[in-house]
Amino acid sequence: MIKYRRVMGMTEKERMAANIKKIVDGNPYIGISELEKELNYSAVHLKRVFKEVTGKNLGGYMRLLKLTAAAKEIAGNDENILDIALTHKYDSHEGFTKAFSSAFGISPIAHRKGEKPIRYFIPYPVNPKELLEKGENSMIKNTVCTVTVADRPKRKLIYLPSKTGKDYWSFCQEMGCDWEGLLMSVKDKFDAPAFLTLNSKLIPTGCDVGAAGVEVPLEYAGEIPEGYLTVELPEGKLMYFQSEPFEDENDFGEAIGLVFRAYESYMPENYGYEFALDQAPLFNFGAAAETGAKIAVPVRKK
Repeated sequence: MIKYRRVMGMTEKERMAANIKKIVDGNPYIGISELEKELNYSAVHLKRVFKEVTGKNLGGYMRLLKLTAAAKEIAGNDENILDIALTHKYDSHEGFTKAFSSAFGISPIAHRKGEKPIRYFIPYPVNPKELLEKGENSMIKNTVCTVTVADRPKRKLIYLPSKTGKDYWSFCQEMGCDWEGLLMSVKDKFDAPAFLTLNSKLIPTGCDVGAAGVEVPLEYAGEIPEGYLTVELPEGKLMYFQSEPFEDENDFGEAIGLVFRAYESYMPENYGYEFALDQAPLFNFGAAAETGAKIAVPVRKK
């Protein structure tokens, strides 16, 4: 039996799974023989470790990565669906449609029409809770955080409230984490899905401050997912706090901690603004290595 010791918050087995994930996230079309050569372990061992750590079958994980990439292309342009299928290594329109429908419960054509949101696959890091808690407590100071103000018209907020969620993890423990992939597929959204901290005006009776949601135009008429609410938000401004990109996806917790510390120490009055959390929720968009961490806070002119 192989024993795995813990190194820097992760066991060696978790670190191996993270290395597998890093490679296939960057190239979900990689062959298993190439993966064996890259990591110098047998395919059987790699698949077993990945399954044990992530709970996901490696082949199924790669398939969902490919199908989600294809789904985003289908929703984002008018390219022929067969051409998109071929790009993502499917041999026929029929085979692609079958795989797509099995994964998302809707055909590629229906997805292009925006008939209803589907659950895009989100490749979360290995052991994200521990990494986020580590990052929130980190005192990293050598990363730039930019601050930008964006205007918002009157719009709708589609959101999923919770009864006990106060932060991301307590919310996901109650409501699950599938909301991000689902809301990512909503057409015409202003920005990415976010974990929300609601103000008192937006909290339904019997619920807490934690929610998940996305902003859409006021005239949005698409299907609202089951259990979600909608509310109209007034015209206003959002102040974005954005970190730099980072190399290791496992540093996402530190990046999120950085932008929150920037927000908590920021004095908008020096620039003619004040925070206006009575107008809209605080949006936590999370973090990705290629884009950095991002939050948005409602503000008004003083």
